[in-house]
Amino acid sequence: MPVPHPTLTPINSQIVTVFDRFGNTRDSAGRPLARAQCKIVKPSPTTAVEPRFTGSPATARDLDALVAELDTLGCDFRVRQVYRSNREQGEVYRKYQAWRAAGCPQPGAARWNNTTMSTAAASAPNRSHHGWGGAMDVGLGNRVFGDGVQGDAALARFWDIAAGHGFTPIISEPRVSRSEAWHFDHLGPLRAVRDLFYAHRNDNPEYASAAGNAAEVGCVLMGTHEGASQMERLVQARLLAHGVFVGLPDGKIGPKTLAGLASVGVTVTGKIDPGAIVAKMNELEIGTKVLADI
Repeated sequence: MPVPHPTLTPINSQIVTVFDRFGNTRDSAGRPLARAQCKIVKPSPTTAVEPRFTGSPATARDLDALVAELDTLGCDFRVRQVYRSNREQGEVYRKYQAWRAAGCPQPGAARWNNTTMSTAAASAPNRSHHGWGGAMDVGLGNRVFGDGVQGDAALARFWDIAAGHGFTPIISEPRVSRSEAWHFDHLGPLRAVRDLFYAHRNDNPEYASAAGNAAEVGCVLMGTHEGASQMERLVQARLLAHGVFVGLPDGKIGPKTLAGLASVGVTVTGKIDPGAIVAKMNELEIGTKVLADI
């Protein structure tokens, strides 16, 4: 039975974004936008949802529930982005690498270039959880609760609430001033894939970036990965999602991948046919649960 890729799903159309209708995040005087100035995800029935406001099915579902809870607490929550294309990811990655190559100058310093640099950490294309709709960036300056709690205290409260819906920060403490304080992952079943790579981090230097490797698996499973040998990568990603460690989803079906397939009852003889392998994996439900839950 065919098992399709999950597809990117629009988040709740009524969620408030950090942007006004012109795409600005500040008003003409340079001040942060008031909530009333910000557009919602889908301003009108005829407006198409921007790709950045789509996510994996589970991310979109759980973000809806998170926002519903925040609304009851009077929280001024605003979203900046969920999905990010490889083209966009490449742009932010190049700016981050340019900043590092220049010695990490502070904005305004002599070596700083506002056009070509960014201090925000960024993964390479195919290596970010944004790339499969499993992460979100939110507006930090607007997270004020109805009882007046704001700043770091509001961020700490948000962490606790968001965790109940599967959204976790990537920094160690709730500090609004910290880089990436705006970023939250929604890994779901890919948390186990990340942990699998972490468990093998000493086997190969390439396995040490557990988060990036898990993100690449997510991109393959979601069908947003760009590169050659996609069907071969899908075989490897499905095995990893099933808990069978076969190394990186690099599209090269070698001894490690073949051994992994044999361990779950998929025997390959003769010429390797990744389409036939995937069909057999579907039949045996290898990695299908993750496809349903991602």
